[in-house]
Amino acid sequence: MSAPTTSANDSKSRVARRDAIMAWTCDVLACLYFAWLFGLHWRNAGLFAAMFDGMGVALPLLTRFVIGQSVWLFPALFLLFSGIVVGKEFVVHDKRFSVMLTFLVTIAGQFVAQAIVEAYYLPLRHMVEKLS
Repeated sequence: MSAPTTSANDSKSRVARRDAIMAWTCDVLACLYFAWLFGLHWRNAGLFAAMFDGMGVALPLLTRFVIGQSVWLFPALFLLFSGIVVGKEFVVHDKRFSVMLTFLVTIAGQFVAQAIVEAYYLPLRHMVEKLS
């Protein structure tokens, strides 16, 4: 009689292990994505600064902040989003829900990165408006 119970426990154990592997795989991929995403911004901030210096453009406050603080801002954003993704694994026990949270945090990171792109292009938009 104990054999069916053992079989059911083994099945639950396999499902739990599979879900944990999937959750950690998604976490690793999300962290790699954050490294790539914020690494590109970190590397390109100097290029935008040089371009704007060469053009003699007065930079909006948001653009000055993003470019001026890029040395610490992008590594901090990487650590923040990666820390949330990895840290939630120790709090959230439902691994399927954990995967959903990973994707939600990844979308939030993409939103922040896109806002940074908008900050880079603000001075160019002002120049185009003046030329029109």
